[in-house]
Amino acid sequence: AIAVKLGRRGAKGVVNYLHDFDEARNTLRCFRKGFGYLADVSDKVQAAAMVQTAIHMYGRVDILVNNAGLLLQNALPKIDTSIYQEMYNVNVRGGMNCINAVVPHMLEQKYGRIIYIASVRGVLEGEVNREYARTKKVILRKTLDYAEMLAPHITVNAVSPGMIRAPM
Repeated sequence: AIAVKLGRRGAKGVVNYLHDFDEARNTLRCFRKGFGYLADVSDKVQAAAMVQTAIHMYGRVDILVNNAGLLLQNALPKIDTSIYQEMYNVNVRGGMNCINAVVPHMLEQKYGRIIYIASVRGVLEGEVNREYARTKKVILRKTLDYAEMLAPHITVNAVSPGMIRAPM
């Protein structure tokens, strides 16, 4: 929804996808100028390449929307560490990789906006999907850390929506 709004307001965009190019293409239809980029953002090399491609194509990056997310069900009564690690790699590490790639550029231009998509689950953990909730809690903490470190030229905020239907 954020990318769609930005596109409709004239922003140029890079829409990252890992599996579903059709969904990325639907989002890109809202941009006058934009392209899809296949990358696994949990891999810092791929995340950095995506950011560098955007800078090469458009000369700058003003806004980063970190919305890569993964929700895996844990049917076991105990925490399955492999499930948690996979969600952590996408939900937390993926955002950090993108931020680490884009921040030097934003600092150089003395301007940037970073928007993390967290979840109400990061605040209200609940009984199910606790591993997912914990990754979102980390995102909320990282948002505060980055906001303090990068001010005043780069703002960092999080949006914590409730339950939404999205391919994850």
